[in-house]
Amino acid sequence: MRDINSKNSLILSMLSILEKLKEDLKKYGELYPAEKETVGRFLRLINVEDSEKTLTRTYFSDGHITTSALILNPGKTKMLLTHHKFLNLWLQLGGHFEKDPSLLDSAIRESKEESGIDEILPLSSEFIDLDIHEIPPNLKKGEPAHYHYDIRFLLQAKSEGLVVSDESNDLKWVDISKEEKLFNYNIRRLIEKGIPSNIPL
Repeated sequence: MRDINSKNSLILSMLSILEKLKEDLKKYGELYPAEKETVGRFLRLINVEDSEKTLTRTYFSDGHITTSALILNPGKTKMLLTHHKFLNLWLQLGGHFEKDPSLLDSAIRESKEESGIDEILPLSSEFIDLDIHEIPPNLKKGEPAHYHYDIRFLLQAKSEGLVVSDESNDLKWVDISKEEKLFNYNIRRLIEKGIPSNIPL
């Protein structure tokens, strides 16, 4: 009975998170009307039956929700990138939702786990960017190709000391004021949304 109650409590928590996400997606769509199609895909994903499953990494009917973050250093002059082992790309830190109290908490937990930094705090309680990207099949894990519906937050680390996790080849602080070759279009968009509108440099 305790296990059943615990499972039901988790499902209710996940459904509550998704209800808030629906409201936040509508606000985001009003703020960024050019991203109407992206917002629509997110809403269609989380409006399915048993929608709580879209927060789990094993939901492959199109894809599932993930979280990531633009992590700034204490001086707000650099952002943290990870060289992802599986994707072989320099990316912002992030990953899958794991029974976290909120999507923001998910992004903070992933950031701490992947950087080794104990203290990472939000600079905004709301997400600052959305992205949908395809993940290739992972034969070792038995995972088919699918999409990550990524929700991105703005965080600040209280130190620059790093510990590379098993998921990364390397970690690097990169100056956000320079035209860094490691910045792809998505990372540049993340910086443009995060820096001017949310924090003073």
